[in-house]
Amino acid sequence: MCWRDRAGDGLEHESHGKVGPALLRSWGASPSSLAGARRRGGSRSGRRASARGAVLLAALPMFRFQRRRDLQLRSWQGVEDRSEVQGLGKPSRVYCLRSFLPKEQVAELREYLRSSEDYEISSDSVDEAPTFEFYPCARGRWRDSVLERLLGPAAEELQQLLKQRLGAGALSEVLVRRYLPSERRGHGLHYDGHAFVTAVLGVSEVEDFRGGLFLQSEAHLSSRRYVELKPGDLLVHSFDLQHGVEVLEGCRYSLIFWFKDSEESVLASTTPWYDELAEAEDVHALYNLGVQHELGVSGKEQDLDLARQFYRRSAEQGHPFAQNNLALLCEEPEAGQWLRRAAAQGHATAQMNLAAQVPEAEAVVWMRRAAEQLDPKAAYCLGEMYQRGYGMAPDLSEARRWYRRSADRGHFPSLTQLGLLSFEEGNFEEARGLFEAASLGDSEAFGHLVAARALLGEKPLDIWQELADEGQPEALFQLGMSYLNGEGVSVDEEKAFRLLQTAAELGHGDAAECLWHLEEEDDGEYAPALDGTSVGPREMHEETTIHHESTGGCHTNKMIGQSKNRQDWWERKCKDKNKDDCKAKKECDWSGWW
Repeated sequence: MCWRDRAGDGLEHESHGKVGPALLRSWGASPSSLAGARRRGGSRSGRRASARGAVLLAALPMFRFQRRRDLQLRSWQGVEDRSEVQGLGKPSRVYCLRSFLPKEQVAELREYLRSSEDYEISSDSVDEAPTFEFYPCARGRWRDSVLERLLGPAAEELQQLLKQRLGAGALSEVLVRRYLPSERRGHGLHYDGHAFVTAVLGVSEVEDFRGGLFLQSEAHLSSRRYVELKPGDLLVHSFDLQHGVEVLEGCRYSLIFWFKDSEESVLASTTPWYDELAEAEDVHALYNLGVQHELGVSGKEQDLDLARQFYRRSAEQGHPFAQNNLALLCEEPEAGQWLRRAAAQGHATAQMNLAAQVPEAEAVVWMRRAAEQLDPKAAYCLGEMYQRGYGMAPDLSEARRWYRRSADRGHFPSLTQLGLLSFEEGNFEEARGLFEAASLGDSEAFGHLVAARALLGEKPLDIWQELADEGQPEALFQLGMSYLNGEGVSVDEEKAFRLLQTAAELGHGDAAECLWHLEEEDDGEYAPALDGTSVGPREMHEETTIHHESTGGCHTNKMIGQSKNRQDWWERKCKDKNKDDCKAKKECDWSGWW
């Protein structure tokens, strides 16, 4: 399996690294629905809390601003910190408006975000984990009246500032995302490929979490610097700055404003500034245009030849994301050469991709280098290497250690693997707890969970019914199939259709496919929908597919391929057989990114 840096056409559109087909199919996750995890209670205040916040940040490499000045805007007066981050090409500009939003207003905002029920749990286009996010503003239009009241004036103030400094600026989207224990814990290194300017508002108290937003000037983790944002602080940066989120402890709420250059770009979902900058050979603009042409997004036609051209122009200037993506659109030996160039820079995605292409002993070296950069997928893969004895002697103790390290970073399939290890040792109670935690974001955990609970004395059908009552798509699918086939219950096709339709509406691909095949068998007969109308299984399948492909959108580390079922990646390294099939998949398996 391999990964790739990419762009997206959804509301959120970021860029990481692209993963190729071989690696993703073996080490990726297939999350299903999930229930919200408990959030941590209120934060402490006063001197003790401030001291704890200082301790949490002290052990991390922190970003230091270079200059400070007083700033007067239309309705805000305060302090602005300024700096430049030197990476590839021109320096990226970073500003921080301290206390941009009053404390009382931030406190009201924080409580509203904590109590909101709008968080979506669909799969993220970057890592397939649940998103836990929502958009109160999209395409320049507010959807949430409370947040419009709290944030609208600040957004207008910032928009005017951008117009003064850059001669351009139009609010495009506002995103809210939460990072809670047992849910999402980070968002990998990326660019905001769809945004001209990004602004991140500090919401959570500093003492409530450890880690948070980071900036990274180079491919390797060693250049990562965390930014201290107190409630009300607003960090503003340009599109060419690599950044991400890593919450190492506690709870964090994130609120992001995205601006484009004009109202026309907002309405058309385009990024015309890249075209202008590409004429001057801007390394980041070339990379982003490569992504857009590869995927056919942001107003660009899909054209792999153009994508290669833009990637190559960026890669030749040393852009590791472009080098990684170009490798996955090239044939050997050129592909391997670009992967090695990106991996040598410390690009974790390229290191994982390279591990899928080289002999076992070397594969372990590259996977370890990626895992040591806090990449949860790489840690998972390294754990699997230790468990299977790939390139080394089997070592279950080391396998557990890397699975746990991955799970602590929010990778749900690692919890499933830990549960399987406990299950195989006969520790069914421990396995049950791990499978329950994993089921929040890995649909494959559900079957194991039912098996563990059955061995503890429960009836499988009762377990599926309980999970289905909670709205779990996998449980709805399994229960629907039981009624369809008469497994443990009497055949009830109408009830089966209803259960399968509900699962399909929640994004369960197998349920949608099953309905599609049932329609074929029944000569196009339509199944009854939950609201009493008739929805054809084929229509349901198409709607579900469209929803999956347009969900979110992160211009991210692209990995080779993508599949719902994890398999042994080393069994699909192509070697000498099926080379033509592997090449074909390399070109066509990207539809599931969005």
